Amino acid sequence: MAYLGRLRAERAAALLIETDLPVAAIGRRVSWPDPNCTSRRFRHHYGMSPAHYRERLRA
Repeated sequence: MAYLGRLRAERAAALLIETDLPVAAIGRRVSWPDPNCTSRRFRHHYGMSPAHYRERLRA
């Protein structure tokens, strides 16, 4: 499960940088249907919220 979680987080990170999709839509694409769950799981892997990650890497 840890491996799958890491893969989902990596895919979500790529989508945050490559697209303008909302975080909720990205979560659904990586099989995290709940936006709160998406944010928590992303934060667990990257140490920051998905929105902050997007801002930081696009700036």
